[in-house]
Amino acid sequence: TAAMLKEVTACYDLPCRFIFFLGNTEPRKNLDGVLKAYAKLWQRKGDELPMLVVKGIDSSFLSRKMTELSLTGFEHRVKLIGYV
Repeated sequence: TAAMLKEVTACYDLPCRFIFFLGNTEPRKNLDGVLKAYAKLWQRKGDELPMLVVKGIDSSFLSRKMTELSLTGFEHRVKLIGYV
């Protein structure tokens, strides 16, 4: 329902449009692939691309992973949320 959507959006401070990745640090979840794909899309679309919302990792892990993959410039477009 619309009320439930509004409640969840407020609870997690979500933008109107977003791409959701339900993952964690396990390699089988392929966070590397998701970040690489998002980086390519972001290079084409820029801030027109919906924000990437990621569940299951913390900011220090994301920072290390992006450095490891040589991905920069779109950190502001990745929103980390806690337990869902």
